[in-house]
Amino acid sequence: MNVEHAQQMLNHISQHQFVAARRRFSRSLNAMKRKNGQRMRARMLGKQVFIWSCEHMAWWRPERAGYTIHIEAAGVYSFEDAWNATSHCGPEKKIVFYPVMQSRKTV
Repeated sequence: MNVEHAQQMLNHISQHQFVAARRRFSRSLNAMKRKNGQRMRARMLGKQVFIWSCEHMAWWRPERAGYTIHIEAAGVYSFEDAWNATSHCGPEKKIVFYPVMQSRKTV
């Protein structure tokens, strides 16, 4: 699937459908903190991600400025920045990283 086609699909599906479709590609912070989580982190290096907070049921906004329920308003972070911003969080936060399509700009 090319980036244009993926963007068109994103414009026509609900946020719930988007999250369900991307779930298999997502990586949870808790899983990355477990033993052997370094392999999972290594696979994410260099990628851009959205950050989802299950605690707030919302995406992180750009520049860590709050939360939004709209994927279009979500911030795009390098995985390294996302990891640094969230690695201190406990399991109750249920942070999840979702890979971003290449057409989105990095924060």
